[in-house]
Amino acid sequence: MIFRCTPPDMMTFLQGGSAWKIFAEGEIDADAGNRLEKALLQNHVPSGSQIYINSNGGSLVGGLDLGRVIRNHALVSYVGKEGKFEKGFQFHESGSCMSAAAIAYLGGQHRFIDLNSLFGVHRFSLASGDKDNVDYAQMLSATVIEYIQSMGISTELFALAADVPADDILIVPHETLRRLRVVNDGQGATIWTIEALKEGLYLKGARETVYGIQKFLVVFPSEGDPYLHVIFDGGELVEQIMDMGADRIAINDEFIDLSSLRISRLIDNGNINCIYKLNSEIMSKIQKAQTVGYVLQHSEGAAVYVGFESMPFDAGLKLQGLLEVFHRSDRLTK
Repeated sequence: MIFRCTPPDMMTFLQGGSAWKIFAEGEIDADAGNRLEKALLQNHVPSGSQIYINSNGGSLVGGLDLGRVIRNHALVSYVGKEGKFEKGFQFHESGSCMSAAAIAYLGGQHRFIDLNSLFGVHRFSLASGDKDNVDYAQMLSATVIEYIQSMGISTELFALAADVPADDILIVPHETLRRLRVVNDGQGATIWTIEALKEGLYLKGARETVYGIQKFLVVFPSEGDPYLHVIFDGGELVEQIMDMGADRIAINDEFIDLSSLRISRLIDNGNINCIYKLNSEIMSKIQKAQTVGYVLQHSEGAAVYVGFESMPFDAGLKLQGLLEVFHRSDRLTK
């Protein structure tokens, strides 16, 4: 496999980023991981850069090693290949990730695929001299399953691959890839927990994304009414974001203005922290929500926004429990 590392293009600079693009092309051999590691270190490629994989596979062990290097350097995985470079912009094209290349792709903490790219799996095969080594085959199967789990992906992917002969290939539908968390479109799983502080309890939803951390908290202080606290990574434009005047909570497909309920906005270690009063109407909508989110805009209807949408919300019972414990539902701002 050949690796080509390209420095930040014009689009990256315009977005205030420093990510490189790495194009990985060709058959994966046993030493592919070592070569990628060397290329990343020699070129001082920063974490969070993008790797585009276009390969029909090769060595399974090489694919596992390559995936681990991708994860260790926090690269973002894409299925694709190098496209044209024009007027300072580096384009990419659709590609295919098959067999061992599909295994390597899983190394990206954030993983993308476009509509025309292909992802294929099949049962792994041993080298001719290892065909009778049952113990080795079992050990390798356990290693692959452990690897898939460690990457945050459903082991159903292994079961799908095991049903396909080694001389055939299954092109996995994109909807299945998303269901199995093979493709996460830059969003990690949302974890909802109830946690305690000295001042009270709070319900917290948090996820890691390609854009940084995103947190949605409903706080129940020991004194006073519950309030909403939203945290997200402001990136390079954090100061400009603070000038945006339209604050809205996103509940399912509805956007509700929060500007009149704002308590404070501040920057903490590059993260935007926004706090708002919660009235009974908004609290009721959150309890029944399927997704929640928060957006900031210069004005309602503006084309550009920051924040996040569609954070899965499956914590309605947790929220109801906090409301019952604190008996606060009748004290919310009307």
